[in-house]
Amino acid sequence: EEAQRIPSFLILAVESPIYFANSTYLQERILRWIREEEEWIKANNESTLKCVILDMTAVTAIDTSGIELLVELRKMLERRSLQLVLTNPAGNVTEKLHQSNALESFGTQGLYLTEAEAVADISSTWTYQA
Repeated sequence: EEAQRIPSFLILAVESPIYFANSTYLQERILRWIREEEEWIKANNESTLKCVILDMTAVTAIDTSGIELLVELRKMLERRSLQLVLTNPAGNVTEKLHQSNALESFGTQGLYLTEAEAVADISSTWTYQA
């Protein structure tokens, strides 16, 4: 089933732990999805992509490499004027992110319980021009 598109957002579900063995692949895949979405937006005259949401529901574990991936990905996207947001990480994943101080780099709009909450809160801060 095709996921519903939300203008200016790309929501990606991470379906595995994020650790040394898959962090490079995961980064490449996420960047490819973003590139494909930006191409689709351009081809269909849609709203510019502003925010990438990573649904972390299925991420049962994360190691130092995985944390570094998220921090580096956030920096890469920020340079492209894109915001990276994490939603619904497991308790142990959130704890590791806090212990590493990685969440501090995401700011107050970096972690949400649900995609709907993230979309509502983030989009409320955007100004639209008619």
